[in-house]
Amino acid sequence: MVEWARVVLCADTDKLAYRTAFANFEAELVKAEGKYVAHSVEFERERSEVLVVCIGWESVEAHNSWIAGSGKEFVEKWLISGTEALEGMIHVKGGGVITAD
Repeated sequence: MVEWARVVLCADTDKLAYRTAFANFEAELVKAEGKYVAHSVEFERERSEVLVVCIGWESVEAHNSWIAGSGKEFVEKWLISGTEALEGMIHVKGGGVITAD
């Protein structure tokens, strides 16, 4: 399952500081053994305040169990902090959209 999201930083959020702090989220993400597969994170070229995050999970269940457990704290602390919006979060499994927020 692939999770894809566009995170819009607040106007007063320092982009470099946010990306540096985001490394803490990435470090926790890779600890989700048996659940996490891989991820990619980059700022958009056209809108430099938008961070595009793609995360691969073993399954929808693996993703949901991580979010229900330790992942929730890390998402709130390192992903959402300093942002104003989460644009277009989509979860895709086997070529079909699971959810689109």
